[in-house]
Amino acid sequence: MKRLIPVIMVFLVVVLSGCTGQDASSETDRQIFERANPNLNGKMMDIELLPKDARAGEKITASLVVGNTGVENVNSETIEIKARARSLDDFLANIALMAMSEQKKTITFSNDYKEDIKPGMIKPLTHVFPTPQELKGRSLSGTYDVTVILSVNGQKVESKSMVLKLRSGKPRDGSNTLADTSSGTVATTPMVTGTVPATTVTATPTPTPTSTPAPEAVTVDTLLFGWDDVPGGDSSKLTGYLKNKFGVNWVESANIEKGSDDKTINITSGNNYIYLTIDDYKTIVSMVIDDGRKAEFSGVMVDGKLNIYSGIVAYTRISGWKFTQNDLKLDAGSWLQWRNMEDEAFFTLTEANGKLSNITVRSRTYFYFNTTGIYKFDLYYPKMRLPYPTPQTITVTLNQSQ
Repeated sequence: MKRLIPVIMVFLVVVLSGCTGQDASSETDRQIFERANPNLNGKMMDIELLPKDARAGEKITASLVVGNTGVENVNSETIEIKARARSLDDFLANIALMAMSEQKKTITFSNDYKEDIKPGMIKPLTHVFPTPQELKGRSLSGTYDVTVILSVNGQKVESKSMVLKLRSGKPRDGSNTLADTSSGTVATTPMVTGTVPATTVTATPTPTPTSTPAPEAVTVDTLLFGWDDVPGGDSSKLTGYLKNKFGVNWVESANIEKGSDDKTINITSGNNYIYLTIDDYKTIVSMVIDDGRKAEFSGVMVDGKLNIYSGIVAYTRISGWKFTQNDLKLDAGSWLQWRNMEDEAFFTLTEANGKLSNITVRSRTYFYFNTTGIYKFDLYYPKMRLPYPTPQTITVTLNQSQ
């Protein structure tokens, strides 16, 4: 019998060598569930487990970006996380692991959310869960299979599985631990013990607050004319604006000509004239009237057509994986250009209240803010890292001179 012990130990080492000391994989397996409601769907656009160097017994943050890929609004989400021990670094703990049932190898966490996600929109969700540190004095560092399951409006839609490597060592400060966990499901309901002396509290009446109704949104169109349609179909738009804004009634019967270089528009009638010229970048139109008055307008390419607006074009940048300006104020009828300063990257802007569809910024992207209101944009990009970029708030107000 004594001779058999070394043989048995060698056999166990050979058998268990295939499930110890494995490196964590970054690959993610995806499963799509059959849906009872085909109009309701969601997708985990991105998912990451942080920190990358987590130790057994430390908290893990599951950082997700969830998108509504259906045609119905999503107003409730459930994230279920199952962590199953695949192999443990401790030899004896690994032997014990082989004798465990699948239920005891797995711990489950679940969390519900009440985020409103409209079709085509995305929202970030995070869930922090603890990891086991030890069992009967043996370290539970090792390799775990983690499966994240997404449900929207009570309907299970997708799961993603990945490998999590928990390192050995004492958990760092601020981490919760799970030790000697015998149940497969971890309850997250807090439990309070102890006796609290009864206290009599006399409430002081407070006046009922009166809510101030939000101002009604106002839409302003600052489009004046199409540069390529003057002279032509937009001539009356241009002359009508000049007459109403600048009081030059003579433009109704004026002669309108375009310069041979397509950079000037001449409006003349006798000794009266108005001269418009556009710069080489086709972004600024300068106007001079015979009485000395001057004005500038903005040129913006829209669907391949050069349009001229009385509103301005403002500029902002995305650099260092964040907005360079977090608060902007615009007059209604203004354009805003987001410029992406990161090479080989693109960003997705989502309006937090669902007022606008998602906006993709690859190099330069324009948007026409012609309706008053407050717009709050979250910034997303592939493989996002915590902390998330600070949102950008754009306040659009009515210019009383408009």
